[in-house]
Amino acid sequence: MPAPGGGHDFGLVDADVAKAIGCAEGPICLQQGYPTEKGFGKLHIESHAQRVKQISGLGHATVEAFVYEVAQHYTIVQDGGGGRLLLVYQKGGYDLGIAVGSIKRLGRDYWNVVTALPYRQSKRPVLYVKLRSDGSEPASDVAVRPRFATLSLPEKP
Repeated sequence: MPAPGGGHDFGLVDADVAKAIGCAEGPICLQQGYPTEKGFGKLHIESHAQRVKQISGLGHATVEAFVYEVAQHYTIVQDGGGGRLLLVYQKGGYDLGIAVGSIKRLGRDYWNVVTALPYRQSKRPVLYVKLRSDGSEPASDVAVRPRFATLSLPEKP
């Protein structure tokens, strides 16, 4: 699948992440995949209507746009189970996640998107947190944005 930014790479599991958790570095790709329950890729994600509705409700016009945003901006790497990684981007009080699995193609390592979904809060074991250039951890989006709006009632006439 082509990435919204052009090319086929949606993002990257970079050398820092790979070294820290002992995995292969490589580009993140989204394949067409299969829509079955044990499927993967774009068709698998789109086969879950409620998930597509959530993704759309969070401002992403397409599955590709959601995957691209997470792959470009993830700051947390969690254990996705079964040898997979869950890449998490915290935004708008949600943990936006893409589960990726390592594949080797033409002698090169790739990370293939298995599924994607927004969590209220992902509770998977954390393997790595990306640090800012000054060495500090990124602030949680929940801490930056209030989760609940202030409600004001009209005055009595």
